[in-house]
Amino acid sequence: KEFSTININGYDLNMYMIKPTNFNPRKEYPLLMFQYSGPGSQRVSNNWNSSRDYWHHMLAQQGYIIACVDGRGTGFKGADFKKKITYLNLTKYETEDQIAAAKQLGNLQFIDSDRIGIWGWSNGGHMATNCLLKGNDVFKMAIAVAPTTSWRFYDTIYTERYMRTPDENPNGYDDNSPFNYPELLKGNYLIIHGSADDNVHVQNTMRMVEALIQADKQFEWAIYPDKNHSIYGGNTRLHLFKKMTNFIHEHLGDKIQDMYTNTSTVTNYNQTSFVAQPTMVKESTDVKTTNVQSKLGNTSLENEVLKQEEPVKKLTKNQIRRNNIKKAKELRNQQKKKEKTN
Repeated sequence: KEFSTININGYDLNMYMIKPTNFNPRKEYPLLMFQYSGPGSQRVSNNWNSSRDYWHHMLAQQGYIIACVDGRGTGFKGADFKKKITYLNLTKYETEDQIAAAKQLGNLQFIDSDRIGIWGWSNGGHMATNCLLKGNDVFKMAIAVAPTTSWRFYDTIYTERYMRTPDENPNGYDDNSPFNYPELLKGNYLIIHGSADDNVHVQNTMRMVEALIQADKQFEWAIYPDKNHSIYGGNTRLHLFKKMTNFIHEHLGDKIQDMYTNTSTVTNYNQTSFVAQPTMVKESTDVKTTNVQSKLGNTSLENEVLKQEEPVKKLTKNQIRRNNIKKAKELRNQQKKKEKTN
């Protein structure tokens, strides 16, 4: 991570950037922005080794630049920065900051301004959605995981702290709710939710999906059955991050050389030699393909290193079914052993 600041809307915002392996400043790379942007939060900080870091480094090794900017409303820059501007208008000014930051970063010689994406989880998913819609001339794609799409759907003890009640502040609730302006969608959009999310209810995604359908906008979506706001358990987190990775390759990479194959392998997947193709500015040397190692999630299963291997033979449906039944039995036996020891 390279830490710096970027001047946006009169404020020096904290930022970090992760550059590709064998970075060449004379080439143009696709940019993926990450943020959370919630009140008092902080994503740009002097720490490493979170699950997001591992995934971001994997993407950087494949030819993407990753950037994270903490905009207005985030924490550790004083009370006025946190609440004076954003109070009663959550995600309004935060969205403006991310769009302005993307424009400024797109002016850098080594960033391809036609290939800028953004992603986030929870409030970050709300932000990613708003950025893609309101910044449709800047962002090519967005991924929203478990997003709030209306503050009317979120719990009162949190929401009313920053927004007061809907009766007192109806415009604050509705003006920045993305399902109220789905017609603004131009880029590529992936929205993901767990059906058992008891924090940001799946209603948020369903309302967004229905609005896009009625506006005749094409998009991609995924619902993970019986999964909560963290969307994990068993093979879930691996499946989730593979889906997001493939979506990024498809919509930010110039060429899709190979994609992940479907196998029943739990801890490893076949990662082929895809590298996002940078656009040449002055020189013609190629970005070299590197071995990629990454960690995803918090469980012991998901913390396995994803290794680059030889292609795995594709299994038949019956083989996959038998393997899944076998794994389910093993998990039940492990659970029984734990219950006995407790």
